[in-house]
Amino acid sequence: MTSGSSKDQERLVDIRFSLRGRGWLDATVSVRGRSVSLTGSYLSEPLKDLLGGLLASVDAGRCTASRWITEPGELRLSLIPASEELGIRVVEFEDVTSADLPEAEQGDVIFDEVCPTRDFVAAVLEGVKQLLDDVGGEGEYVHQWGGEAFPATTIDALRERAA
Repeated sequence: MTSGSSKDQERLVDIRFSLRGRGWLDATVSVRGRSVSLTGSYLSEPLKDLLGGLLASVDAGRCTASRWITEPGELRLSLIPASEELGIRVVEFEDVTSADLPEAEQGDVIFDEVCPTRDFVAAVLEGVKQLLDDVGGEGEYVHQWGGEAFPATTIDALRERAA
């Protein structure tokens, strides 16, 4: 007999994305009840970088980081793979220039959690699906984001790995 419902296990990791105005992406990442909010402007490609980094973490076990430029500051979401788990760390920088220095010297760790890699991938895929549903598809995402094309190829590769 297992304890907890499958719904409880599904909520171990939850990720929500939304576009705000033109060129702003918001996200909330929740792991084991702890949450962090991220905002990134069109000066960075936070969704594309997060998805590409996640794929590199899953495929090659590489530590990766996505930049979320907040103008004037920056958030950096790092993915740290370890066996079947993934560390998720968010470091906040007061301004973009301080982000060029080592994290220990200039950034403040505002989120540091570990979860099963499979759960994080599933939560990202669900969050992206909901984002596309909310904005009306890939074409409307590109219009509202104002940046590069939607990273559909990376999403497809992550779906293959999650299957």
